Amino acid sequence: MSWRRHLAIFGALFRRRKPVDDLEEEICAHLEMEEQENLESGMPPEEAHYAALRRFGNVTLTQERSREMWGWNSVEALWQDVRFSLRMLRKNPGFTVVAILTLALGIGANTGIFSVVNAVLLRPLPYPDPDRLVQLWSSSSKWGGEHWQVAVGDFADIRDANRVFERLALFRQWPVNITGWGEPQRVPAARVSSEWFSVLDISPLQGRTFAPGEDQAGHEREVVVSYPLWQTMFGADPKLVGKTIAVDGKNYAVIGIMPSSFQFPGIGEGATRLWIPLVLEPGEAKSRSAHNTEVVGRLKPGVRIDRAQGEMRDMSQRLAREYPETDTGWGLRVVSLHDDLVGEVRPALLLLLAAVGLVLLIACSNVSNLLLARGAARRREMAVRASMGASRSRLIRQLLTESVLLALAGGLLGLLVAVWANQTLRAIGPRDIPRLGNTGIDAWVLGFSFAVSLLAGVVFGLLPALRTSQLDLNAALKEGGGSSAEGFALLRHRPARSLLLISEVALSLMLLVGATLVLRSFRRVVSVDLGMNPERVLSMYVMLPASRYGQSPQQAAFFRAAVERIKALPGVIAASAVNMRPLGGDMTEGFNIQEHPFADPENLPDASMRMVSADYFRVLEIRLLRGRLFTDGETSSSPRVAVINESMARRFWPQATPLGQHLEIQWGGSAGSYEIVGIVSNARDVAPTHEPKPEMYVPYWQLPQWAGALLVRTRIDPLKMAAAVKGQILSIDKDQPVSDIQTLEQAFSETVAEPRFRAELLSLFAFLAVALAGIGIYGVMAYSVAQRTHEIGIRIALGAERSDVLRLIVTEGTMVTMFGVLAGWLGAFSLVRFLRNMLYGVEPTDPFTFVLAPALLVSISLLASYIPARRATKVDPMVALRHE
Repeated sequence: MSWRRHLAIFGALFRRRKPVDDLEEEICAHLEMEEQENLESGMPPEEAHYAALRRFGNVTLTQERSREMWGWNSVEALWQDVRFSLRMLRKNPGFTVVAILTLALGIGANTGIFSVVNAVLLRPLPYPDPDRLVQLWSSSSKWGGEHWQVAVGDFADIRDANRVFERLALFRQWPVNITGWGEPQRVPAARVSSEWFSVLDISPLQGRTFAPGEDQAGHEREVVVSYPLWQTMFGADPKLVGKTIAVDGKNYAVIGIMPSSFQFPGIGEGATRLWIPLVLEPGEAKSRSAHNTEVVGRLKPGVRIDRAQGEMRDMSQRLAREYPETDTGWGLRVVSLHDDLVGEVRPALLLLLAAVGLVLLIACSNVSNLLLARGAARRREMAVRASMGASRSRLIRQLLTESVLLALAGGLLGLLVAVWANQTLRAIGPRDIPRLGNTGIDAWVLGFSFAVSLLAGVVFGLLPALRTSQLDLNAALKEGGGSSAEGFALLRHRPARSLLLISEVALSLMLLVGATLVLRSFRRVVSVDLGMNPERVLSMYVMLPASRYGQSPQQAAFFRAAVERIKALPGVIAASAVNMRPLGGDMTEGFNIQEHPFADPENLPDASMRMVSADYFRVLEIRLLRGRLFTDGETSSSPRVAVINESMARRFWPQATPLGQHLEIQWGGSAGSYEIVGIVSNARDVAPTHEPKPEMYVPYWQLPQWAGALLVRTRIDPLKMAAAVKGQILSIDKDQPVSDIQTLEQAFSETVAEPRFRAELLSLFAFLAVALAGIGIYGVMAYSVAQRTHEIGIRIALGAERSDVLRLIVTEGTMVTMFGVLAGWLGAFSLVRFLRNMLYGVEPTDPFTFVLAPALLVSISLLASYIPARRATKVDPMVALRHE
């Protein structure tokens, strides 16, 4: 067919009236001419007219065939189906609104979660050829773990001898202080080798990045600034490149500004804001014992990760042979940079996507049941259409068109739900989910929503279409509009609707069990006894620049002055310095016991170690069990002392007292002997889910640190004291920034942000699922009662008690629910094993959960069945007997 013919057919779709009129005129003219000829041959007028018609043939068939030549029949038929479907949906506004709202909830929730999954898991990293970017980690069979940093000495061999990497670069995340531009700030920074930006293949917005060799001594005073830092701290100064800024008290020249899309390493608020050349200390380039540097690389074109992993396995074996003292037991792992960033959050997001998928299936089952009930009322209509020549496939197409229109309308409304859900997810999501702030409704999300809508339309519409189009014309044409020969036995007489209800209940139970387990686990986490009291405790970090506080006495003097000035503020109960804030991580150190040394000095036990000032235990309300606590007089010139926790005392001195014993701790390159003077209760100061482990405390003034946290217990809201506390620190040094000001309760909230996120969303999805299941049960039972009004009247007229009718209807609804509960129970037992790693203090097969969830569903089923059943008992027999 020529392009002109296609163009004519396409144009005919939009100007149907003129060709039709022209055709009618042509046929009429032809018939008139034929009739005139008949009249002239002597036929009577009426006979001449009918003779002309007989000779011409079937006028309607001729018109149909002519129209087939004008356009595409399938498009015209589809347009007819769409117009008819819209009329039918408009005639049943109640059904249409309920179905669209049900689908909008399911499709909108799926679209909202998919927008997060798309941004976090599916969208490639914003670098050229991101699939070639990898991160290199060390793994240790001796010390355990697969995410150890790489030794610089090993990196040099890897870089020089490998055949799979195009480029490799080193980096260390290291926050810095910036002063001289308004209020001093502490910003996340990274020290990187000169190949860093070329590995990522990112060009600066202004200026340049580091050139080869600029990570050597003499070039360490250059920095590259991130776009957010340029905008906020430097006011988007267009002439910033070439100026100097004070970093940790030293002047650095700004050589470049990165584009707004560049963010690495770190995520969200912790993303790097400044890049500085990584200048290695003398001898550090050959060190193989200190695993203290991260490595990012770009694979050569065509090289797969598994090939790179194989070469790194060979490389680690070669290094172990050449350097057995330092490299024995160490391996190398190659991980996709994208997988490395999102690996920890992937299971949680996929769990949420699966859960919201169940919600959509339940919504589809609900609408499918509504369509089945509605189809029963349209059997006469379908029979009439079939008797007039409509094929079964034509009826199915018509019914599926209605379903798809419903789904598309639900999807359109669901986009509004998705926008709201997207904003909510960004607001309540944990800060450690990478690229969560980049989620939005983009083309991929719109495409997903459209595809899900189409699929949902087919899924929930296919079974009703097949059932409704399967007709016995004689029986259907004899039926009245509101009666049916079907009885009340749902499972026997309405298996399709019963199976849909069973599937709704089963899916709802599976989701409810999972949500209940996760919610109970979260409640266990937040109710765990921390062994300390985080209420009304303010915390903040202070990092002293080495240029001004390079010596221990200077560091001790600063923190001692800060603690004393803060304690003097009105409303302050106690204040303390600590090297690492509670609920912010920990540091472990190996130790020996002088009185009974361990047999293998190469494999000493380790324990958490915190440097704290005297009031630390008072600030956190950690109980003293035996001995004494520290005093402010214990400084570097006094005998070294230590306090240990109860776990350490029980593990290493099960039958004796540790008081008076001496710990030999290796710190700062030299071993020190610390006398144990006290034992305190256990505190979960790493995370609430971490069981207390051996922990030792030493006086801050004996081992002062250049970076630490200040803790302040107050009588009032701690945040109201933040400005005053910060002012006292600035009064000591006006260029000293204070960062991460928050209460310990906020810090605790951050540690449980991810389980809270899972629990809140799964609970919401479970609520939607149970509500939809309840609505589905109610809808089917209410429709059943409405369709059986005549039968109910007969039962009552024949002497049935109203309680019998009530029991009959409620029993049927409950039996269907019980079948769904049984199927859901089996499904839940099969699926909850995937939740094992996400639960704390709750077993996946927790009996309480597996009893509570079914009991809740059965209760909802009883209520959903009782309401229409009670309505059935109020039927007047005389009215029912006249009902058709």
